[in-house]
Amino acid sequence: MYSYNLKEIKTVSIAERDSIRKMKFGDSPHFAIIYVYRLRNYSGSAVSYDLHIGDTVICRVKNNTKYEIKVFKEGEIELWGRTETRASMTIDVKFGQEYYLKCGVKMGLAIGRPEFNLIDKSQGKPEYESMKGRTQ
Repeated sequence: MYSYNLKEIKTVSIAERDSIRKMKFGDSPHFAIIYVYRLRNYSGSAVSYDLHIGDTVICRVKNNTKYEIKVFKEGEIELWGRTETRASMTIDVKFGQEYYLKCGVKMGLAIGRPEFNLIDKSQGKPEYESMKGRTQ
């Protein structure tokens, strides 16, 4: 049997959610935000890689780092990284939206390969915010 302390459950009304969104994006958003993060993990901790959007390097993904990337173009974008092999994923970016991209390293033949997971905001935001002091 599970018991829950209802005082610890925080609900956000639609009006509150809209006002928070308006503070971040304004009345007519012209960008989206991708929160890129990699949690501390000893497996593959020495492996880092550049994260690209198309041909442009947007950040260096290292163990226990996080980045806030503003994207000023709507539509599909390809995010990719390379170590011993190339890994990629596509996101359909919409202005005024927030995306949480959890990065990691999968074990490979020699040094491992990049791993990307688009995480739901309900899980991604707490993980991202728990990483204090390492925003790049």
